[in-house]
Amino acid sequence: MPNETRNGTHNVIHGRGGKLEVILVAASAARRAELRDALASPAAVSAEFSSLASLLENTQIASGVIVFDLPGRKSHEVQNRELENLEALLENPALSAVALIENAERTPIVALLKFGSIAMIASDASTDQLEAAILGAAAGLVMVDQEIASHIAGQLPHEFPDIRQSVEELTRRELEVLRLLARGFGNRDIAARLGISEHTAKFHISSILSKLAVSSRTEAVTEGLRRGLILL
Repeated sequence: MPNETRNGTHNVIHGRGGKLEVILVAASAARRAELRDALASPAAVSAEFSSLASLLENTQIASGVIVFDLPGRKSHEVQNRELENLEALLENPALSAVALIENAERTPIVALLKFGSIAMIASDASTDQLEAAILGAAAGLVMVDQEIASHIAGQLPHEFPDIRQSVEELTRRELEVLRLLARGFGNRDIAARLGISEHTAKFHISSILSKLAVSSRTEAVTEGLRRGLILL
């Protein structure tokens, strides 16, 4: 069983020799071998799977950082299934993820952001970038590399309306709740993190949705990113 050491409020999972436990997910054995060779340190590959679906079916994997390919050539239907599998996996707080993005323009970046404890880097990232992403995800951070961050910035409007009044409408507590939503926290986790009741957390979320004029948590996170209320 791996040992867990706490870093802030997040678990950093270590295996034998103090290395991070990594689960590789890629369709081909050659690709998994390529990733394995790139991770001599500080990560230890503890398991390998051909898909997120097969990982989800395995009940023996309880912790670690999932490093998986998300090729842009896959259809939206296939990508949506992959996202559903990833969301189910990351309901376990001892798991985090690094998504290897082949094509940012064909990847649902915002949907990935809402899961929290996830890093997104290019599929051809260097070993140093891959290791940094693994460490960041294990520490509970949301990370994106420069190329993907540029893509996100390119989707923002070139001219921003005056939103100072609408920004001021969110209270300090609501901003805290919104940023936790962006990291993938549920109502119970938000309540525990902020020392409030679950009912109060639900009230804040309802207020955020109303003030941002959106109908879902995902839309709230997207709008928060657009307005600069959430920093990547």
